Amino acid sequence: MELLSLEAGEIDARNHDLEPAGSFPVDRVVGDARVNEFDGLVVPGGTVNADKLRLDGSAVAFVRDFVRSGKPVAAICHGPQLLISANALRGRTLTCWPSIAIDVTNAGGLYVDRPVAEDRGIITARKIDDVGPFVETILRLAC
Repeated sequence: MELLSLEAGEIDARNHDLEPAGSFPVDRVVGDARVNEFDGLVVPGGTVNADKLRLDGSAVAFVRDFVRSGKPVAAICHGPQLLISANALRGRTLTCWPSIAIDVTNAGGLYVDRPVAEDRGIITARKIDDVGPFVETILRLAC
């Protein structure tokens, strides 16, 4: 497992966008990563993460290429916003944080209000409370 980020160094993780959750070393900058080096991708949740990632062309291209590869791509909470920017939702069923359900629909996805949705390799979950079934689904598809 590798932690990719937009910049080298460390990331300051957050719970609910506000509470500190520790610092973690970045393994590689996303612009230097290639899809063929990975078996799957997990897109983080949180409003700040999603917003920063979707504005970065290399992150959007990496996600777009990952979805096209057919390898599993998982996103929780606001993470599907990056999938929206990668034009990866048309015709797919997914779930997300309720406030971005309209964005999913406008991007051609079918929003469902349930803990986890999986459609052709894209796995989504609404919130941290859904992390158990989210991880179970990721592991089932990745193994």
